[in-house]
Amino acid sequence: MQNIFLPLGDLLADSLLRSLAIDWLRNIPGLPPILQSIHILAVAVVMASAVLIHLRSLGIAVSQQTLAELYQRMRLWFWFALPVLFFSGILFIFARPYRYFKNPVFGLKLLFIALAITMTWWIFHTIKRQSMLSKNWAFKLTNALALVCWLLVIFAGRWIAYAEYLFPR
Repeated sequence: MQNIFLPLGDLLADSLLRSLAIDWLRNIPGLPPILQSIHILAVAVVMASAVLIHLRSLGIAVSQQTLAELYQRMRLWFWFALPVLFFSGILFIFARPYRYFKNPVFGLKLLFIALAITMTWWIFHTIKRQSMLSKNWAFKLTNALALVCWLLVIFAGRWIAYAEYLFPR
């Protein structure tokens, strides 16, 4: 899967974006841990808002609120934190494109993110349009699959640094 991204790594390897990213990460005091902290906080917000809605949709949590009420409270947190999550991580990718694009776990993380965001978007869209969702099996199945994908995103994100142990060469 990672071979898909190698042309993008080649493109970034000699780019101005890479030079700027390296310069900023090396020369702005504290930038790497600040960005990583922001990234982790954004992960927490995205996960909390999505997981609460998925769990409520499955009837597992937050039973004192309707799904529509919880959706109204959580959707802005989710959509605000998602671009923060993206932009707080992209600088590291620009700085070391091959570290990520040659890493099979990073490819899996991107796949799980794409699936999780797509399913969560569909769930949010469905909540806005329908009221009797608790008995809809496709809605419940999508919520369960989205939860699994969000968890796999977290695991993959953490395991990127340990790919050589997971996939010895």
